[in-house]
Amino acid sequence: MIYCSAEAHHSVIRAAKVSGLGRESVRMIPVNDNLGMDIIALEEKIMSDISEGHAPFMIVGTAGTTGTGAIDNLEVIAQTAGKYNLWFHTDSAWGGAALLVPEMKPLLKGIEKSDSVTLDVHKWLSVTMSASMFITRHREILGKTFRITTEYMPKEAGRLEVTDPFSHSIQWSRRFIGLKLYISLMVFGWKGYEEIIKSMTESGAKLKEILSLNNWEILNNTPLPLACFTDQTLKNDLAFIPWLCNEVVSSGDAWVSVYPVKGINSIRACITNYNTTESHLQELVNILNKFRNDYLRKL
Repeated sequence: MIYCSAEAHHSVIRAAKVSGLGRESVRMIPVNDNLGMDIIALEEKIMSDISEGHAPFMIVGTAGTTGTGAIDNLEVIAQTAGKYNLWFHTDSAWGGAALLVPEMKPLLKGIEKSDSVTLDVHKWLSVTMSASMFITRHREILGKTFRITTEYMPKEAGRLEVTDPFSHSIQWSRRFIGLKLYISLMVFGWKGYEEIIKSMTESGAKLKEILSLNNWEILNNTPLPLACFTDQTLKNDLAFIPWLCNEVVSSGDAWVSVYPVKGINSIRACITNYNTTESHLQELVNILNKFRNDYLRKL
């Protein structure tokens, strides 16, 4: 059995299906008020599965959910994984880059105890699609799983100190994916990336501030640059949020989406461009205000 929060990325379910374990092997654990995994519910489900004869083997923690930017309590999840001898994987595809900012590191406390971690550098590190990394402290498992010996392939690159990627993952022939990350690091440097991530984080906080000043209600609580919000007077109007998001996207001026937070539809806006300025944020809110006013006039 695999355990993840109800807010986890659906790639967990896809991985279970592709690997042959099936959809039923994934346990979606309820979330707490901060939209992170409910640790009590997690342990209760693990114990229940064990008593029913199932075989738990992995917990997936999330460092920055796609929907709301929630960060699971990785420290406690690591302790739970250790208690039951389970593999602890952290999906930090988006939020993992926060580790590059010293003052944001505590948000991901416990990630260093993961057995494996994923990080998409085409997300917060702004590298072109697609470029993802899988990092594990158990390197030998990759070789045992993927290595195949054939007569037409060089035997582990002779005696060179080289890692053959095909023997450590599903993909065989591949592009030099790491080159674009390497070049980006040469251009920006670690300090440059730190400044970029801080800038986008500050933009996210500023967006929430501007939204609040314009009578939008923020529904999520995350330090990451993502806001889920609604109009307090229209939150029970099921047609409002889908209509507004469709109008905004159709205008071609901005891109937002619909996302449910605790059963309430919200407008989801995420800062993904490091060139974002306060004027861009104000422009977005102006667009939202315009369509909200248009909707109210129709009532």
